[in-house]
Amino acid sequence: MARRFKRTAARTRQHQVETLGSQSGAKFVRSCNTRRCQCDIAPTRVAPVDTPLGLCMSYQPNLFRSGGHGFSVHITLRTTRAFRAWDLMTTDQRPQVISQRSGRLLTLTLNDPHRRNALGTALFDQLEAALDTVTPRVTDDAPSVIVLGAHGSAFCAGFDLEACVQDPDLLPIFVERLGQLTTRIRALPAVVIAQVQGAALAGGCALAMSCDIVHAAADATFGYPVHRIGVSPAVNIPMLLATAGLGGARRIALSGEIIQASQAKSLGMVQDVHADEHTLRSAVATLAESLCVKNPHALRTTKDWLNRVDGTDPTGSLGSAAGRAAQATIDVCRTTEARNMLESFWSQRRSRP
Repeated sequence: MARRFKRTAARTRQHQVETLGSQSGAKFVRSCNTRRCQCDIAPTRVAPVDTPLGLCMSYQPNLFRSGGHGFSVHITLRTTRAFRAWDLMTTDQRPQVISQRSGRLLTLTLNDPHRRNALGTALFDQLEAALDTVTPRVTDDAPSVIVLGAHGSAFCAGFDLEACVQDPDLLPIFVERLGQLTTRIRALPAVVIAQVQGAALAGGCALAMSCDIVHAAADATFGYPVHRIGVSPAVNIPMLLATAGLGGARRIALSGEIIQASQAKSLGMVQDVHADEHTLRSAVATLAESLCVKNPHALRTTKDWLNRVDGTDPTGSLGSAAGRAAQATIDVCRTTEARNMLESFWSQRRSRP
């Protein structure tokens, strides 16, 4: 066994991954306890921590298959971070959205943690493509519950501003796509749960507010700090009004302040706050499981009527205003002042040590 471990470690240093069909002596755990290992995949099979190299072996049935028992070996010396298979890829090669289906549950995970899951062209493309798999009608094989989460320290920190600075025409395009995406999420026949850790700002906050239920870790933050780049958050005001009410929406949209998860809960933007990310994931998994066993037609009807009552239905007072709200933000984005403010903001950010 030791020889096999050493050979695998040597190959890893050459940026290769060895797939094993089985591994004797591995124990089943829900997370990796190897010292300094930051692997966040669960469930995992982990080699005993007293092995010569302190190996983390993460079981990924959705990524590697070998007779139904595929392993991707994640090697980490005790002084380095464990990596996932996509960590070996460049940012452009890595999937921006990971889609996993289990029965009636569809899990969508934003997967650009190095850029705090910023909304760029690739991420928009892949998230929209993932939602294309959800049929507009309730069927026996359609997902009735969707969990929208993210890898990394942030849920989503807004638009890819670097791309917008390089190509100013992208900003209004991103705003239009965001407006269409949030309206689409709200109208999905499935119940959508946002699982938020870290920053959910600007476009990231808009994504969360379009979901039916929002669970957040205690370190989560919410807000629309877009005035400093000359942009209006009007594109998401219809959804914000439906969740935070008129008073809360005015406070958040006009001030541009960033609030903690506990404050967001008091405004109705978040339904539950959890101590840490592990507790958050566990709570969301339990909620999703309980919803998946319910009658999907009953869930769809309930969601439809909630949307009608709060006005976010496409024909409602808020839903019918979504297109005009998005256009208002687009018009502001196209002004010279907004472009100058964005360039100035980005220049100052890049000059920070």
